[in-house]
Amino acid sequence: MRRAEIDHARTIDRLSLKFNSTLSEFQRLDSSISDGGGTASRIGGQLEQLEKQHQRAEDAKFLIQCYIEFSRGDTSRLEKLRRTPWVEDSIKCAIVSRQLSLIVKRNEGTARPGTKELIEAFSESLEQDLLKQFDDAYREFNVQAMKGCAKVLHDFNGGASVISNFLNQMDFFIAAGKINAGEVAIEDDLKEQLSDPDANPPGLDPNLLTLIHEIRDVLKMESETIKEVFPYPEAVLGTFLQRVFQQSLQQRLEMVLEHASNISTLAFLRTLQASRAHVMTLSDDLKAHGLTEHPGPLSSGTTMLLDQNVEELFTPYLQDRGYMEKEKESLEQLYTGLLLKFHMFHVCFSTRPPKFSILQKQAQRKEQKTLGVLDRLKKSRERAIEKVLESELAKSQGDALGKIIGFERKAGKDAHLSDVILSDADGKLNIEFPKRMLKWLAEAVGRSLELSSQVDTCVYVYPSVHLGC
Repeated sequence: MRRAEIDHARTIDRLSLKFNSTLSEFQRLDSSISDGGGTASRIGGQLEQLEKQHQRAEDAKFLIQCYIEFSRGDTSRLEKLRRTPWVEDSIKCAIVSRQLSLIVKRNEGTARPGTKELIEAFSESLEQDLLKQFDDAYREFNVQAMKGCAKVLHDFNGGASVISNFLNQMDFFIAAGKINAGEVAIEDDLKEQLSDPDANPPGLDPNLLTLIHEIRDVLKMESETIKEVFPYPEAVLGTFLQRVFQQSLQQRLEMVLEHASNISTLAFLRTLQASRAHVMTLSDDLKAHGLTEHPGPLSSGTTMLLDQNVEELFTPYLQDRGYMEKEKESLEQLYTGLLLKFHMFHVCFSTRPPKFSILQKQAQRKEQKTLGVLDRLKKSRERAIEKVLESELAKSQGDALGKIIGFERKAGKDAHLSDVILSDADGKLNIEFPKRMLKWLAEAVGRSLELSSQVDTCVYVYPSVHLGC
Protein backbone atom coordinates (compact mmCIF):
# COMPACT_ATOMS: atom_id res chain seq x y z
CA MET A 1 0.00 0.00 0.00
CA ARG A 2 2.87 2.32 0.83
CA ARG A 3 4.55 1.57 -2.55
CA ALA A 4 1.21 2.16 -4.31
CA GLU A 5 0.79 5.54 -2.59
CA ILE A 6 4.32 6.56 -3.55
CA ASP A 7 3.69 5.58 -7.19
CA HIS A 8 0.40 7.49 -7.17
CA ALA A 9 2.08 10.59 -5.80
CA ARG A 10 4.77 10.38 -8.45
CA THR A 11 2.11 9.99 -11.15
CA ILE A 12 0.26 13.08 -9.85
CA ASP A 13 3.45 15.10 -9.90
CA ARG A 14 4.17 14.09 -13.51
CA LEU A 15 0.62 14.94 -14.59
CA SER A 16 0.82 18.31 -12.82
CA LEU A 17 4.03 19.13 -14.62
CA LYS A 18 2.50 18.19 -17.97
CA PHE A 19 -0.62 20.26 -17.21
CA ASN A 20 1.44 23.32 -16.32
CA SER A 21 3.49 22.84 -19.47
CA THR A 22 0.31 22.54 -21.58
CA LEU A 23 -1.18 25.64 -19.93
CA SER A 24 1.96 27.63 -20.69
CA GLU A 25 1.84 26.51 -24.31
CA PHE A 26 -1.83 27.53 -24.50
CA GLN A 27 -1.05 30.98 -23.09
CA ARG A 28 1.74 31.46 -25.60
CA LEU A 29 -0.59 30.35 -28.40
CA ASP A 30 -3.36 32.69 -27.20
CA SER A 31 -0.93 35.59 -27.01
CA SER A 32 0.26 34.79 -30.54
CA ILE A 33 -3.32 34.64 -31.85
CA SER A 34 -4.15 37.99 -30.16
CA ASP A 35 -1.09 39.58 -31.72
CA GLY A 36 -2.14 38.10 -35.05
CA GLY A 37 -5.64 39.49 -34.67
CA GLY A 38 -4.28 42.95 -33.93
CA THR A 39 -1.96 42.63 -36.89
CA ALA A 40 -4.84 41.50 -39.08
CA SER A 41 -6.94 44.43 -37.85
CA ARG A 42 -4.13 46.83 -38.64
CA ILE A 43 -3.69 45.27 -42.03
CA GLY A 44 -7.47 45.52 -42.64
CA GLY A 45 -7.42 49.21 -41.70
CA GLN A 46 -4.51 49.83 -44.01
CA LEU A 47 -6.25 47.96 -46.82
CA GLU A 48 -9.42 49.99 -46.26
CA GLN A 49 -7.43 53.20 -46.34
CA LEU A 50 -5.69 52.06 -49.50
CA GLU A 51 -9.08 51.22 -51.02
CA LYS A 52 -10.34 54.71 -50.23
CA GLN A 53 -7.23 56.23 -51.74
CA HIS A 54 -7.64 54.01 -54.75
CA GLN A 55 -11.29 55.06 -55.10
CA ARG A 56 -10.34 58.73 -54.79
CA ALA A 57 -7.67 58.19 -57.41
CA GLU A 58 -10.22 56.54 -59.72
CA ASP A 59 -12.72 59.38 -59.11
CA ALA A 60 -10.02 61.98 -59.76
CA LYS A 61 -8.99 60.14 -62.92
CA PHE A 62 -12.62 60.02 -64.11
CA LEU A 63 -13.08 63.72 -63.29
CA ILE A 64 -9.93 64.69 -65.18
CA GLN A 65 -10.98 62.60 -68.18
CA CYS A 66 -14.42 64.26 -68.19
CA TYR A 67 -12.89 67.72 -67.94
CA ILE A 68 -10.48 67.03 -70.82
CA GLU A 69 -13.30 65.67 -72.94
CA PHE A 70 -15.53 68.66 -72.13
CA SER A 71 -12.72 71.00 -73.11
CA ARG A 72 -12.73 69.19 -76.47
CA GLY A 73 -16.50 69.45 -76.77
CA ASP A 74 -17.16 65.79 -75.98
CA THR A 75 -19.81 64.95 -73.31
CA SER A 76 -20.26 61.28 -74.17
CA ARG A 77 -18.66 59.89 -71.00
CA LEU A 78 -21.06 61.72 -68.66
CA GLU A 79 -23.99 61.25 -71.03
CA LYS A 80 -23.47 57.49 -70.90
CA LEU A 81 -23.44 57.62 -67.10
CA ARG A 82 -26.49 59.87 -67.12
CA ARG A 83 -28.59 57.52 -69.24
CA THR A 84 -28.18 54.43 -67.07
CA PRO A 85 -31.24 53.33 -65.04
CA TRP A 86 -29.26 53.10 -61.79
CA VAL A 87 -29.68 55.77 -59.16
CA GLU A 88 -26.05 55.41 -58.05
CA ASP A 89 -24.86 56.34 -61.55
CA SER A 90 -27.19 59.37 -61.62
CA ILE A 91 -25.82 60.50 -58.27
CA LYS A 92 -22.24 60.10 -59.54
CA CYS A 93 -23.10 62.04 -62.69
CA ALA A 94 -24.58 64.88 -60.61
CA ILE A 95 -21.53 64.99 -58.32
CA VAL A 96 -19.09 65.04 -61.24
CA SER A 97 -21.10 67.75 -62.98
CA ARG A 98 -21.01 69.92 -59.86
CA GLN A 99 -17.24 69.33 -59.46
CA LEU A 100 -16.66 70.29 -63.09
CA SER A 101 -18.53 73.55 -62.49
CA LEU A 102 -16.29 74.30 -59.49
CA ILE A 103 -13.13 73.48 -61.45
CA VAL A 104 -14.04 75.68 -64.39
CA LYS A 105 -14.86 78.58 -62.02
CA ARG A 106 -11.48 78.29 -60.30
CA ASN A 107 -9.62 78.05 -63.61
CA GLU A 108 -11.80 80.36 -65.64
CA GLY A 109 -8.86 82.27 -67.03
CA THR A 110 -6.95 79.19 -68.17
CA ALA A 111 -9.84 77.02 -69.43
CA ARG A 112 -10.33 76.55 -73.14
CA PRO A 113 -12.98 78.75 -74.76
CA GLY A 114 -16.41 77.18 -74.63
CA THR A 115 -15.59 74.75 -71.81
CA LYS A 116 -17.45 76.74 -69.16
CA GLU A 117 -20.51 77.22 -71.36
CA LEU A 118 -20.63 73.51 -72.24
CA ILE A 119 -20.37 72.44 -68.60
CA GLU A 120 -23.06 74.93 -67.55
CA ALA A 121 -25.34 73.78 -70.35
CA PHE A 122 -24.84 70.14 -69.39
CA SER A 123 -25.51 70.89 -65.70
CA GLU A 124 -28.67 72.81 -66.52
CA SER A 125 -29.86 70.08 -68.86
CA LEU A 126 -29.14 67.46 -66.19
CA GLU A 127 -31.09 69.42 -63.57
CA GLN A 128 -34.07 69.98 -65.87
CA ASP A 129 -34.08 66.33 -66.83
CA LEU A 130 -34.09 65.25 -63.19
CA LEU A 131 -36.85 67.74 -62.36
CA LYS A 132 -38.95 66.42 -65.22
CA GLN A 133 -38.45 62.89 -63.95
CA PHE A 134 -39.52 64.06 -60.52
CA ASP A 135 -42.62 65.75 -62.00
CA ASP A 136 -43.64 62.61 -63.85
CA ALA A 137 -43.10 60.50 -60.76
CA TYR A 138 -45.13 62.97 -58.65
CA ARG A 139 -48.08 62.81 -61.05
CA GLU A 140 -47.97 59.01 -60.96
CA PHE A 141 -47.15 59.11 -57.22
CA ASN A 142 -44.18 56.84 -57.74
CA VAL A 143 -42.53 57.30 -54.36
CA GLN A 144 -39.36 55.36 -55.18
CA ALA A 145 -38.70 57.36 -58.36
CA MET A 146 -39.38 60.62 -56.51
CA LYS A 147 -37.02 59.54 -53.75
CA GLY A 148 -34.23 58.76 -56.25
CA CYS A 149 -34.58 62.10 -58.05
CA ALA A 150 -34.69 64.00 -54.76
CA LYS A 151 -31.49 62.27 -53.60
CA VAL A 152 -29.67 63.06 -56.85
CA LEU A 153 -30.78 66.71 -56.83
CA HIS A 154 -29.79 67.05 -53.19
CA ASP A 155 -26.27 65.90 -54.05
CA PHE A 156 -26.32 68.12 -57.14
CA ASN A 157 -27.37 71.53 -55.77
CA GLY A 158 -28.65 71.06 -52.23
CA GLY A 159 -32.19 70.24 -53.34
CA ALA A 160 -33.55 73.80 -53.55
CA SER A 161 -34.95 73.32 -57.05
CA VAL A 162 -36.72 70.04 -56.29
CA ILE A 163 -38.30 71.49 -53.14
CA SER A 164 -39.64 74.46 -55.09
CA ASN A 165 -40.87 72.14 -57.81
CA PHE A 166 -42.56 69.87 -55.27
CA LEU A 167 -44.41 72.76 -53.61
CA ASN A 168 -45.43 74.45 -56.86
CA GLN A 169 -47.24 71.33 -58.02
CA MET A 170 -49.47 71.11 -54.95
CA ASP A 171 -53.15 71.66 -55.64
CA PHE A 172 -53.39 73.51 -52.32
CA PHE A 173 -51.31 76.50 -53.46
CA ILE A 174 -53.19 76.68 -56.72
CA ALA A 175 -56.56 76.69 -54.90
CA ALA A 176 -55.30 79.13 -52.23
CA GLY A 177 -54.11 81.48 -54.97
CA LYS A 178 -57.58 81.50 -56.50
CA ILE A 179 -59.17 82.20 -53.11
CA ASN A 180 -56.82 85.10 -52.37
CA ALA A 181 -57.26 86.51 -55.87
CA GLY A 182 -60.96 87.09 -55.18
CA GLU A 183 -62.46 89.92 -53.17
CA VAL A 184 -63.54 89.56 -49.56
CA ALA A 185 -67.31 89.52 -49.35
CA ILE A 186 -68.84 89.40 -45.87
CA GLU A 187 -72.56 88.76 -45.68
CA ASP A 188 -74.79 91.54 -44.38
CA ASP A 189 -75.91 89.52 -41.35
CA LEU A 190 -72.30 88.86 -40.39
CA LYS A 191 -71.41 92.53 -40.84
CA GLU A 192 -74.21 93.62 -38.53
CA GLN A 193 -73.26 91.07 -35.88
CA LEU A 194 -69.60 92.09 -36.03
CA SER A 195 -70.48 95.75 -35.41
CA ASP A 196 -73.27 95.16 -32.89
CA PRO A 197 -71.70 95.29 -29.41
CA ASP A 198 -74.81 93.78 -27.85
CA ALA A 199 -74.58 90.68 -30.06
CA ASN A 200 -72.19 87.82 -29.35
CA PRO A 201 -69.07 87.72 -31.58
CA PRO A 202 -70.21 85.82 -34.69
CA GLY A 203 -66.97 84.03 -35.48
CA LEU A 204 -64.62 84.09 -38.46
CA ASP A 205 -64.99 84.78 -42.17
CA PRO A 206 -66.06 81.46 -43.80
CA ASN A 207 -63.43 81.61 -46.55
CA LEU A 208 -60.60 82.20 -44.07
CA LEU A 209 -61.91 79.44 -41.84
CA THR A 210 -62.05 77.06 -44.82
CA LEU A 211 -58.46 77.96 -45.70
CA ILE A 212 -57.29 77.16 -42.14
CA HIS A 213 -59.00 73.76 -42.28
CA GLU A 214 -57.40 73.04 -45.66
CA ILE A 215 -53.98 73.98 -44.27
CA ARG A 216 -54.45 71.47 -41.44
CA ASP A 217 -55.42 68.68 -43.85
CA VAL A 218 -52.75 69.34 -46.48
CA LEU A 219 -49.91 69.60 -43.93
CA LYS A 220 -50.84 66.27 -42.38
CA MET A 221 -51.19 64.56 -45.76
CA GLU A 222 -48.15 66.01 -47.52
CA SER A 223 -45.86 65.59 -44.49
CA GLU A 224 -46.13 61.83 -44.93
CA THR A 225 -45.00 62.16 -48.55
CA ILE A 226 -42.17 64.48 -47.53
CA LYS A 227 -40.95 61.94 -44.99
CA GLU A 228 -40.89 59.15 -47.57
CA VAL A 229 -39.41 61.08 -50.49
CA PHE A 230 -36.80 63.52 -49.22
CA PRO A 231 -33.54 62.62 -47.46
CA TYR A 232 -33.90 65.83 -45.38
CA PRO A 233 -37.64 65.90 -44.51
CA GLU A 234 -37.48 68.44 -41.67
CA ALA A 235 -35.87 71.09 -43.88
CA VAL A 236 -38.52 70.55 -46.58
CA LEU A 237 -41.31 70.71 -44.00
CA GLY A 238 -39.89 73.99 -42.68
CA THR A 239 -39.95 75.51 -46.16
CA PHE A 240 -43.50 74.21 -46.64
CA LEU A 241 -44.67 75.75 -43.33
CA GLN A 242 -43.13 79.13 -44.10
CA ARG A 243 -44.74 79.27 -47.50
CA VAL A 244 -48.15 78.28 -46.11
CA PHE A 245 -48.10 80.90 -43.36
CA GLN A 246 -46.19 83.74 -45.01
CA GLN A 247 -47.99 83.59 -48.34
CA SER A 248 -51.36 81.86 -48.43
CA LEU A 249 -52.59 82.45 -44.86
CA GLN A 250 -51.05 85.89 -44.35
CA GLN A 251 -52.45 87.22 -47.62
CA ARG A 252 -55.99 86.10 -46.85
CA LEU A 253 -55.78 87.30 -43.25
CA GLU A 254 -54.70 90.78 -44.35
CA MET A 255 -57.61 91.00 -46.77
CA VAL A 256 -60.17 89.89 -44.16
CA LEU A 257 -58.85 92.23 -41.44
CA GLU A 258 -58.71 95.18 -43.82
CA HIS A 259 -62.32 94.56 -44.85
CA ALA A 260 -63.39 94.20 -41.22
CA SER A 261 -61.59 97.45 -40.35
CA ASN A 262 -63.65 99.24 -42.99
CA ILE A 263 -66.82 97.96 -41.32
CA SER A 264 -65.94 99.14 -37.78
CA THR A 265 -63.21 99.07 -35.17
CA LEU A 266 -65.18 96.52 -33.17
CA ALA A 267 -65.54 94.30 -36.25
CA PHE A 268 -61.76 94.45 -36.75
CA LEU A 269 -61.07 93.50 -33.13
CA ARG A 270 -63.54 90.62 -33.13
CA THR A 271 -62.16 89.29 -36.41
CA LEU A 272 -58.58 89.58 -35.11
CA GLN A 273 -59.46 87.61 -31.98
CA ALA A 274 -61.30 84.89 -33.89
CA SER A 275 -58.48 84.61 -36.45
CA ARG A 276 -55.81 84.21 -33.82
CA ALA A 277 -57.85 81.67 -31.86
CA HIS A 278 -58.31 79.48 -34.95
CA VAL A 279 -54.65 79.78 -35.98
CA MET A 280 -53.50 78.84 -32.45
CA THR A 281 -55.83 75.82 -32.54
CA LEU A 282 -54.29 74.88 -35.90
CA SER A 283 -50.78 75.17 -34.43
CA ASP A 284 -51.64 72.98 -31.42
CA ASP A 285 -53.22 70.35 -33.68
CA LEU A 286 -50.13 70.20 -35.90
CA LYS A 287 -47.83 69.88 -32.88
CA ALA A 288 -49.89 67.01 -31.49
CA HIS A 289 -49.99 65.25 -34.87
CA GLY A 290 -46.23 65.43 -35.34
CA LEU A 291 -46.29 65.78 -39.16
CA THR A 292 -43.03 64.17 -40.37
CA GLU A 293 -42.52 62.71 -36.86
CA HIS A 294 -46.01 61.15 -36.76
CA PRO A 295 -47.14 59.34 -34.63
CA GLY A 296 -44.66 61.02 -32.30
CA PRO A 297 -44.81 64.72 -31.35
CA LEU A 298 -43.40 67.43 -33.58
CA SER A 299 -39.63 67.94 -33.38
CA SER A 300 -38.33 70.86 -31.33
CA GLY A 301 -36.87 72.63 -34.37
CA THR A 302 -40.09 72.51 -36.36
CA THR A 303 -42.08 73.48 -33.25
CA MET A 304 -40.00 76.64 -32.86
CA LEU A 305 -40.44 77.43 -36.56
CA LEU A 306 -44.22 76.94 -36.30
CA ASP A 307 -44.45 79.21 -33.24
CA GLN A 308 -42.35 81.83 -35.00
CA ASN A 309 -44.62 81.84 -38.05
CA VAL A 310 -47.74 82.16 -35.91
CA GLU A 311 -46.21 85.05 -33.97
CA GLU A 312 -45.07 86.86 -37.12
CA LEU A 313 -48.56 86.47 -38.59
CA PHE A 314 -50.13 88.67 -35.88
CA THR A 315 -47.19 90.84 -34.81
CA PRO A 316 -48.15 93.75 -37.15
CA TYR A 317 -51.52 94.01 -35.39
CA LEU A 318 -50.39 93.53 -31.77
CA GLN A 319 -47.04 95.33 -31.49
CA ASP A 320 -46.30 98.82 -30.10
CA ARG A 321 -49.59 98.92 -28.15
CA GLY A 322 -51.47 99.61 -31.37
CA TYR A 323 -53.93 96.88 -30.48
CA MET A 324 -54.72 98.42 -27.07
CA GLU A 325 -55.31 101.78 -28.73
CA LYS A 326 -57.80 100.08 -31.03
CA GLU A 327 -59.63 98.66 -28.01
CA LYS A 328 -59.70 102.07 -26.40
CA GLU A 329 -60.91 103.68 -29.61
CA SER A 330 -63.69 101.11 -29.99
CA LEU A 331 -64.96 101.59 -26.42
CA GLU A 332 -64.75 105.35 -26.79
CA GLN A 333 -66.86 105.21 -29.94
CA LEU A 334 -69.43 102.91 -28.35
CA TYR A 335 -69.66 104.85 -25.08
CA THR A 336 -69.90 108.18 -26.89
CA GLY A 337 -72.58 106.84 -29.20
CA LEU A 338 -74.62 105.42 -26.34
CA LEU A 339 -74.42 108.60 -24.21
CA LEU A 340 -74.56 111.01 -27.13
CA LYS A 341 -78.14 112.15 -26.61
CA PHE A 342 -77.62 112.40 -22.85
CA HIS A 343 -74.54 114.59 -23.33
CA MET A 344 -76.20 116.70 -26.00
CA PHE A 345 -79.21 117.27 -23.80
CA HIS A 346 -77.24 118.50 -20.79
CA VAL A 347 -74.46 120.33 -22.64
CA CYS A 348 -76.40 122.05 -25.36
CA PHE A 349 -79.79 122.90 -23.84
CA SER A 350 -80.53 126.02 -21.87
CA THR A 351 -84.13 125.46 -22.85
CA ARG A 352 -85.47 122.23 -24.29
CA PRO A 353 -86.91 122.70 -27.76
CA PRO A 354 -88.33 119.65 -29.58
CA LYS A 355 -85.61 119.78 -32.20
CA PHE A 356 -82.06 121.02 -31.98
CA SER A 357 -79.61 122.00 -34.73
CA ILE A 358 -76.03 121.03 -33.92
CA LEU A 359 -74.55 123.49 -36.39
CA GLN A 360 -76.41 126.43 -34.82
CA LYS A 361 -75.43 125.43 -31.31
CA GLN A 362 -71.77 125.12 -32.26
CA ALA A 363 -71.70 128.84 -33.07
CA GLN A 364 -73.28 129.62 -29.71
CA ARG A 365 -70.73 127.55 -27.82
CA LYS A 366 -67.85 129.56 -29.30
CA GLU A 367 -69.24 132.72 -27.71
CA GLN A 368 -69.51 131.21 -24.22
CA LYS A 369 -66.73 131.83 -21.71
CA THR A 370 -65.12 129.15 -19.61
CA LEU A 371 -66.25 129.42 -15.97
CA GLY A 372 -65.32 126.90 -13.28
CA VAL A 373 -65.37 123.13 -13.06
CA LEU A 374 -68.86 122.66 -14.54
CA ASP A 375 -67.95 124.61 -17.66
CA ARG A 376 -64.75 122.58 -18.08
CA LEU A 377 -66.81 119.40 -17.79
CA LYS A 378 -69.18 120.72 -20.43
CA LYS A 379 -66.27 121.53 -22.71
CA SER A 380 -64.92 118.02 -22.30
CA ARG A 381 -68.24 116.55 -23.27
CA GLU A 382 -68.56 118.94 -26.18
CA ARG A 383 -65.18 117.80 -27.52
CA ALA A 384 -66.37 114.18 -27.38
CA ILE A 385 -69.48 115.13 -29.35
CA GLU A 386 -67.46 117.12 -31.89
CA LYS A 387 -65.13 114.14 -32.35
CA VAL A 388 -68.13 112.02 -33.22
CA LEU A 389 -69.38 114.73 -35.57
CA GLU A 390 -66.06 115.01 -37.39
CA SER A 391 -65.69 111.24 -37.86
CA GLU A 392 -69.27 110.84 -39.12
CA LEU A 393 -69.46 107.92 -36.76
CA ALA A 394 -73.02 106.87 -37.37
CA LYS A 395 -72.64 106.86 -41.14
CA SER A 396 -69.35 104.95 -41.23
CA GLN A 397 -70.12 102.37 -38.57
CA GLY A 398 -73.36 101.08 -40.09
CA ASP A 399 -76.80 100.39 -38.70
CA ALA A 400 -75.61 98.79 -35.46
CA LEU A 401 -74.11 101.99 -34.03
CA GLY A 402 -76.94 104.02 -35.54
CA LYS A 403 -79.31 102.03 -33.38
CA ILE A 404 -77.13 102.68 -30.33
CA ILE A 405 -77.19 106.44 -30.94
CA GLY A 406 -80.91 106.36 -31.68
CA PHE A 407 -81.12 107.47 -35.31
CA GLU A 408 -84.42 107.52 -37.07
CA ARG A 409 -83.67 107.35 -40.77
CA LYS A 410 -85.75 109.47 -43.07
CA ALA A 411 -86.87 108.13 -46.39
CA GLY A 412 -84.32 108.74 -49.12
CA LYS A 413 -81.88 110.45 -46.77
CA ASP A 414 -78.89 109.30 -44.73
CA ALA A 415 -79.01 109.94 -41.00
CA HIS A 416 -76.70 112.63 -39.59
CA LEU A 417 -76.08 113.82 -36.07
CA SER A 418 -77.54 117.21 -36.91
CA ASP A 419 -80.86 115.46 -37.45
CA VAL A 420 -81.01 113.97 -33.94
CA ILE A 421 -84.30 114.69 -32.20
CA LEU A 422 -84.06 115.02 -28.42
CA SER A 423 -86.76 114.48 -25.83
CA ASP A 424 -87.03 114.81 -22.05
CA ALA A 425 -86.32 111.08 -21.67
CA ASP A 426 -82.86 111.57 -23.22
CA GLY A 427 -81.78 113.74 -20.28
CA LYS A 428 -82.73 111.21 -17.61
CA LEU A 429 -80.51 108.50 -16.15
CA ASN A 430 -81.03 105.04 -17.63
CA ILE A 431 -79.89 102.04 -15.59
CA GLU A 432 -79.61 99.94 -18.74
CA PHE A 433 -76.78 102.12 -20.08
CA PRO A 434 -74.14 101.20 -17.46
CA LYS A 435 -75.14 97.53 -17.74
CA ARG A 436 -74.48 97.59 -21.47
CA MET A 437 -71.25 99.54 -21.03
CA LEU A 438 -69.93 97.06 -18.47
CA LYS A 439 -70.79 94.20 -20.80
CA TRP A 440 -68.86 95.86 -23.64
CA LEU A 441 -65.93 96.51 -21.32
CA ALA A 442 -65.92 92.88 -20.16
CA GLU A 443 -65.68 91.70 -23.76
CA ALA A 444 -62.80 94.10 -24.44
CA VAL A 445 -60.94 93.04 -21.28
CA GLY A 446 -61.35 89.35 -22.08
CA ARG A 447 -60.11 89.95 -25.61
CA SER A 448 -57.10 91.98 -24.42
CA LEU A 449 -56.12 89.29 -21.91
CA GLU A 450 -56.00 86.86 -24.83
CA LEU A 451 -54.26 89.09 -27.37
CA SER A 452 -52.07 91.36 -25.25
CA SER A 453 -50.00 91.23 -22.08
CA GLN A 454 -51.71 91.42 -18.69
CA VAL A 455 -49.63 94.50 -17.82
CA ASP A 456 -51.01 96.45 -20.77
CA THR A 457 -54.52 95.31 -19.95
CA CYS A 458 -54.25 96.55 -16.34
CA VAL A 459 -52.88 99.90 -17.51
CA TYR A 460 -55.72 100.47 -19.98
CA VAL A 461 -58.74 99.06 -18.14
CA TYR A 462 -59.07 101.79 -15.52
CA PRO A 463 -59.22 104.70 -18.01
CA SER A 464 -61.62 102.68 -20.17
CA VAL A 465 -64.09 102.43 -17.29
CA HIS A 466 -64.23 106.23 -17.10
CA LEU A 467 -64.57 106.93 -20.83
CA GLY A 468 -68.30 107.46 -20.62
CA CYS A 469 -68.40 109.17 -17.22
